[in-house]
Amino acid sequence: RKPAGGRPGGGSAAVESRGGAGGAARRGATMAKDGRKGGKEDEKKDATTETKNARVIERKRMHNSQFRWITLEAIKYRDEEGTPRDWECAMRTTRKEGKVDAVFIVAVMRKKDEDEEILLVSQFRPSTESYCLEFPAGLVDGDESPEEAALRELREETGFLGEVRSTSPVLFIDPGMSGANLQMVNVVVDLDNELNHNPPQNLEADEIITPLRIKRNEFYDKMLNPHSIEALKGKDSISVSGLLYTYALGMQFNE
Repeated sequence: RKPAGGRPGGGSAAVESRGGAGGAARRGATMAKDGRKGGKEDEKKDATTETKNARVIERKRMHNSQFRWITLEAIKYRDEEGTPRDWECAMRTTRKEGKVDAVFIVAVMRKKDEDEEILLVSQFRPSTESYCLEFPAGLVDGDESPEEAALRELREETGFLGEVRSTSPVLFIDPGMSGANLQMVNVVVDLDNELNHNPPQNLEADEIITPLRIKRNEFYDKMLNPHSIEALKGKDSISVSGLLYTYALGMQFNE
């Protein structure tokens, strides 16, 4: 399932563009003078730029001894004007050093002479008090790469074997509330492979997850009206993941 800041520019091009006429000695003196001036201007520019980039000063984990998966952090930072400010956010406790929190799997299902399908899952999410329609997803374990985690989670949640085609940069779902991050892994599932004929799930004891196959040409309409999905009929409340809807919208715009 990283944003990069801007960089201050240098002044060497402006120095080199000056020279004028009057001989090599005069040009050399002029360039030396301009070089000294440019250096001071660069120092001033760097100092000015520094104050226009917000900076985190301190992150402090709050006492949440009863929480296993999530913690709260109090953050102190300086904004672009240099003013000290406070922020609060939720963070995952499971992230390993230098690793990403989770992966979301965009799995396209292909079978010879048939329309493509998108593989989704549905599960009850207590935080939304609804059954949520989502991409298969999960946390990255131990020393796994995002790709390894994606194929493992796909197999566990849906039973299907996939082949990784590409992986996104590190993404943030709700940066105003949380620093949790993810990478999206694009996978192709070959339905002509015998191992993908009605494969069993391999769920944890506390997981109840329903795999769903949505035809690509019906995908956007189903995200607008998830109650029309046969496997979800009878559910009191159904919600759609924001990432999932954004993906559906992108598909719609691409048509």
